[in-house]
Amino acid sequence: MEKPVVPNSPLATISSSIMGADLLKDEIFSRFQRPLSTFFAKRVSNAADIDDLVQEVFLRVLKRHESTSIHRMESYLFQSASNVLADYYRRRATRPLHAHATLQEGQLGLGCDVTPERILLGKDQLREVTAALMELPQRTRDIFVLRMFEERTSKDVARLIGVSVRSVEKHMVKAMRHVSSALGL
Repeated sequence: MEKPVVPNSPLATISSSIMGADLLKDEIFSRFQRPLSTFFAKRVSNAADIDDLVQEVFLRVLKRHESTSIHRMESYLFQSASNVLADYYRRRATRPLHAHATLQEGQLGLGCDVTPERILLGKDQLREVTAALMELPQRTRDIFVLRMFEERTSKDVARLIGVSVRSVEKHMVKAMRHVSSALGL
């Protein structure tokens, strides 16, 4: 059970001060929410951003109002709105929305296809491929790794190893046949 607040006590002064601040916040919000929304609606093409921008203005005002008093509230609010709008466009310029790809559910083909069983099978196949590669001669293994894992061209691999392009292709055929037979393909 709460104690009643005694009038003219320090607790009453603090309590009325807090309640007064809450009433002031509510009054400011109810008075300026629609004009600020209109201000942003005329300047922003994405309607979904308007409420966020209005909220940002009120947040800035409340932070400022806690430390100092604001004498001309309407002027301060709309100056803050202009600053919030400038920040909004600055952010959009540095992080263009079209540069982001929207990921649709199931787009990567993961979803329910990834099961512990599939993971275990994948690990087993990786071990088999690794064992098959270790059975190959060093040069063939190097060529296979450069072509398949480092995605180098045959010409690039030939230059790196010091052999002809035709030799690289022969080593690749040898490696692919060996790995395929090791996997039972």
